[in-house]
Amino acid sequence: DVGFMKLIWIALRSPEYSLADYFRWIRGANRGSGPMWNSTSSFNLFHAVAELDLPVYFISGKKDYNTPLQLVKQYFETLKAPKGKDLIIFEESAHTPFMKNPQKFYLEMVRIKRKTYSPDNEENEK
Repeated sequence: DVGFMKLIWIALRSPEYSLADYFRWIRGANRGSGPMWNSTSSFNLFHAVAELDLPVYFISGKKDYNTPLQLVKQYFETLKAPKGKDLIIFEESAHTPFMKNPQKFYLEMVRIKRKTYSPDNEENEK
């Protein structure tokens, strides 16, 4: 989908982050990703989080091998979400749909915001 070097290039050009932020991310990833994976690899989301009392949106690339669409679909189908749930599939994308199809991703984010955000709701202002 999108190569690692392209991700780095996009990140470095991003005005939202400073060079110090990237060093913090590397330090955190080295400290967290491996140990986190080791401690969560046996975690069963289907049982541990069977219901969520808030709107839930899954955005998944059809070609994603990191988070396979079939697994996302299985969890989506079993998850109880009384306030609604939606599975958005990017047909031509893998793990980075926001990069493969940024326009569609943007439009989906706007749609989700309009669907879930109410200016009268104090929870949204926190």
